[in-house]
Amino acid sequence: MSLVFGYGSLMNMMSAEKTLDRVIHQGDFTSAVLHGYSRSWTAPSCIRLQQECGKILPCDGLFLDLSPSHNTQCNGVVVEVNELELARLDVREHGYVRTVVELELECGRLCEGFTYMMPKEAKQHEGIIPARYIRMIDEALKSFPASFSDTFWETTQKSDAPVIEGEYEFENCAQNNAAGRVLTDTKSSDIMKGKN
Repeated sequence: MSLVFGYGSLMNMMSAEKTLDRVIHQGDFTSAVLHGYSRSWTAPSCIRLQQECGKILPCDGLFLDLSPSHNTQCNGVVVEVNELELARLDVREHGYVRTVVELELECGRLCEGFTYMMPKEAKQHEGIIPARYIRMIDEALKSFPASFSDTFWETTQKSDAPVIEGEYEFENCAQNNAAGRVLTDTKSSDIMKGKN
């Protein structure tokens, strides 16, 4: 079994369940702190954003990311996974690199685990931040004490990227399947095929 540090959508139980293909309880998450890293909106991913009118736009989406940084830290959660679940997380976190890190659990114990971050050369600041992604994180934060949520946003670097409404899915089909993201509007397939 391995420990994985989640610092974004993986903190959301429903999102984690879709990838790990099992029921997740709040007790499966342990609060943790990652020292020597900062959290930012620098993980690019090609997405399809569905607007209210049903039109689908290809976009460069920006998602949360980690970077080595002296004298900084960020909070998140640790979940224990088996080898099959770790392989599914590798697919879900397409573009990120699985990295070994030292984690401080809420009890104060230090342990080794994995987290996912973009390679330095792949980090990006331009794009759009899906509002649905932020809501997914906010929903997850409601399950933790207010101090956890406050610390989360305080230790997340601000971004000038616009926050855009609309459901989204990833261009990478395998990533979509692992993340459980699908645009269900029947008009979507017609639009994608050019049948407007």
